[in-house]
Amino acid sequence: MTPRSKNRSRLEVNAPIETRVPKAARRLKLSKVWIWTLLSVILVLAGGLRFYGLRSTPPALYLDEAADGANAIQALENGHFQVFYPEDGGREGLYINVASVFIHFLGSTSLALRLPAALFGLLTVGGVYALTAELLSPPAGLAAAFFLATSYWHLNFSRIAFRAIGAPLFLVWALYLLLLAFRRVREGRDFALQAALAGVIYGLGFYTYIAYRITPVLVVLALTFFFVEASRFGWIRRYWIAAGLFAAGTVVILYPLVAYLVSHPGDAMKRVNAVSVFRRADPAREIFINSWRTFGMLYWKGDQNLRHNYRGRPEVFWPVALLMTLGVGLAIRRVLTRRSPTVLLPPALLLVWIFCGAIPAILSDEGMPHALRSILMLPPIAILAAMGATKILSSVPARVPTSMLMVAAIAVACALTGETIYVYFHEWAADPGLPEQFDGGNVRTALQINSLPKDREKVVAVERLDVSDPFSMSLVALRYLTNSVTLKQQTQSHIRYYSPHTFPLRLTPGPGDFCAQVRIAMPQAIVVCPGF
Repeated sequence: MTPRSKNRSRLEVNAPIETRVPKAARRLKLSKVWIWTLLSVILVLAGGLRFYGLRSTPPALYLDEAADGANAIQALENGHFQVFYPEDGGREGLYINVASVFIHFLGSTSLALRLPAALFGLLTVGGVYALTAELLSPPAGLAAAFFLATSYWHLNFSRIAFRAIGAPLFLVWALYLLLLAFRRVREGRDFALQAALAGVIYGLGFYTYIAYRITPVLVVLALTFFFVEASRFGWIRRYWIAAGLFAAGTVVILYPLVAYLVSHPGDAMKRVNAVSVFRRADPAREIFINSWRTFGMLYWKGDQNLRHNYRGRPEVFWPVALLMTLGVGLAIRRVLTRRSPTVLLPPALLLVWIFCGAIPAILSDEGMPHALRSILMLPPIAILAAMGATKILSSVPARVPTSMLMVAAIAVACALTGETIYVYFHEWAADPGLPEQFDGGNVRTALQINSLPKDREKVVAVERLDVSDPFSMSLVALRYLTNSVTLKQQTQSHIRYYSPHTFPLRLTPGPGDFCAQVRIAMPQAIVVCPGF
């Protein structure tokens, strides 16, 4: 490198942020008051979409949600909160432990289980703003936050008690704090708190969802870029201190989960092995097909599972998909230019991120395309769409009045918001097949039982299930919603579960199913017979 080019690179890295952000973002000048006002509006919108009508939409309660509730109730009763719960295929424990707080105050309701998801979704919108503002610019951050706030894909999983919604939350905040820490390192400011906190939040992400295990690729990529920059510009010692603090925070938080999985190796990969594409006769072919379907779900055919999506609609609304595509093109072009690591990091990170987010779905062999397993794709999709949007706005001729641009932007924002509201709350929520997708039969039975006198003896008679297992998935929603998960709860609520093998009384010989015989043997009890 010549002295002149070295000096130019040094100036480029140490220049104010306004001169290092993309041209598209520099053209959009917003005061701090406008930025905070617009961000507040976006967060209010995101919160309204995620919390509105949460008691009734989605309807009923899916068995995987109820299993989390059952674990939370057990933990509340015995005080044993776990880092990993092996039931229901094995689940990381953070969402369950957070939900237990809501259940403690709100009781065994679907609302108590789903409130953490809505809260996680809202906080992710704020995190996407912070990360994008750090990577690109505050105006781009506002656009990315808005695209995520009004994303049907993200909204849907922000209203269901699936632990996966926590994965993008912890990743975006961890990356934001990591980038902030190294910016402060570069600027010669204190960075210890930000670096250590980034590690703590990053480590917590591993307690959310198994797909999060792909994220070290992104962290290593960012740290590599910072290492190259530090080596070139003489702050390598401060680099190692910051990286060490980040690693220490991660290790301290991650240790309990690693210790559990090492001592229970069967749990570590149980769910992965159950759905792995490598179980197939020709995994290479399946990976190619899954890759194509995952790509296609963004544009023309999304997840077919009604719990995950509405009738296979594309996961990204087409105007946002077009902006995302433009953003991908801009990111690729920037990666191919010869610039400093600081300038190359944002586009490289986003491109690798969207690819890594797809891998957990691509390597599975069921339900493809799979919106839940690819949930980590959501933040980079929103950020890349924001890159495309700011590029278009910056390309508008100067003779076009600012007021006209504002009217156009508001019209587009209203259209995107209205489309999501209409599809989710008016089409998806009213779909006649939706209640059964959320175990509607058991929820109706639970409502029937809860309407009965609490001190009256009630018996749930089931002929072909192991009623001694509180995680028998066919009954878990019924148990959770009727406060009858544990034996202590069953005693308090006067509810008993019996099958032919566990029924304590002598049954009357003769015709009739098990339920009818229980009614004869226990005339003093109200016998409920779920239809399995």
